Amino acid sequence: MWKHNDTAKWLLGKSKQERSKIMNSALKNRKELRQKHLEAVKRVNEEIKARLLENNNKMKEKELKEAGMKTNILDSIIADGGVCTTRDQLEELFQNKSTDALKNQIRYQKVFLNKKHLRLTGSKQALFSSLLAEMEVGSDSEPTSDLE
Repeated sequence: MWKHNDTAKWLLGKSKQERSKIMNSALKNRKELRQKHLEAVKRVNEEIKARLLENNNKMKEKELKEAGMKTNILDSIIADGGVCTTRDQLEELFQNKSTDALKNQIRYQKVFLNKKHLRLTGSKQALFSSLLAEMEVGSDSEPTSDLE
């Protein structure tokens, strides 16, 4: 078995008698060494496959967990009367529902509308204010037409 790790240079540095002795020993043990090498390669490949399978399973578990979380958010939003799209709906939610209803609206915006900057902490008034500010920012940015 000849590897590309400067074995030839190393072998040329030996005396003729040592080279002959090393080569004879290598020829004698080549089947055993080759078998050990193949087993090592097989073991590494099996470890790689196991790691890939483990990562794949973790990814599937994460996707299932996220899907469950999204379902829970949607269920709680529907139970509270749906997604607030107007200021009046938000004010009604603030007046008649608990802090959890406002937090569910924020969770919806964070998860489904990808508004990661919103926070779930603070008083009921602070949550209402942040939702109201986000709603006003969203209504200011109307789509523009490129045809003008």
